[in-house]
Amino acid sequence: MLSRIIVCAVGVMVGMASVRGADDTATNASVATNATKVAALRTVAEQGDAAAQNSLGDCYYTGDGINADKPEGVKWYRKAAEQGCTKAQISLGMCCFMGEGVAADNIEAYKWVLLAGASGSEQAVAARTALAGTITASQRAKAQALAQKWQQEFAQAHPAKK
Repeated sequence: MLSRIIVCAVGVMVGMASVRGADDTATNASVATNATKVAALRTVAEQGDAAAQNSLGDCYYTGDGINADKPEGVKWYRKAAEQGCTKAQISLGMCCFMGEGVAADNIEAYKWVLLAGASGSEQAVAARTALAGTITASQRAKAQALAQKWQQEFAQAHPAKK
């Protein structure tokens, strides 16, 4: 069972990574292009764009166009996840599960994949199913309560437009 969960988690983390070129020997031009891409992404992310925050998290997590820095990647995933970005919620949940860039916390991991799963994302549902087998019923209940609290706070902060 644990090996199946690890395979699932690795698959999700690989899915988080930006697609990289087949040739790992980058030219100066491509390095400059990647640095420019990351700088532009950072500008948009710092303005609060959740998709840019998630993408910047990917860049830091994988080292795409920048030195890999998993804690910094997790910081950007969290910013995007807190805005309701499903991809970031999955990524943050998997980081919490594996203890990559953040202390391992299965309850926090399950909370984030529960929230992502509410969007109907197949990847989130698969992650939720895999993680459910790693925690106790009590831990699942605690994660569900945290997810419900987050959803209520999010709904209050972002009322639906009529």
